[in-house]
Amino acid sequence: MARIEISAPLARRIRRLARVSALLWNASAFLFALGVGLRDPALPIFLLLIIPIGGSGLAWRWEGIGGAVIMIGAFLLAAGGFSPAGRMKIIALFMIGVPYLIIGKLFLICWWLTRMLPES
Repeated sequence: MARIEISAPLARRIRRLARVSALLWNASAFLFALGVGLRDPALPIFLLLIIPIGGSGLAWRWEGIGGAVIMIGAFLLAAGGFSPAGRMKIIALFMIGVPYLIIGKLFLICWWLTRMLPES
């Protein structure tokens, strides 16, 4: 297996990718929730969005904590979206949970890379 050299530019690129992805996905989730409204039966799922969105805010300062909160929120969203999805359960899992899992993993990778960087 090839060894990847851990460097500050690599960590910065991953951090930037995680932040931009979080901003875009949070904005799209917010607009979707705004369009659906508060009387929709899917309101509990939209309330679960508070967890990964809050985790995204935490991850801007503390990548490890924020990434973990985002991933926990992604699992909760996937579980919450699984039961009312009807026949489209797999699509619901991928649309609701997987993007936040990827974003949380990116923040955790960035946190791990910055911890592994040699002290300068």
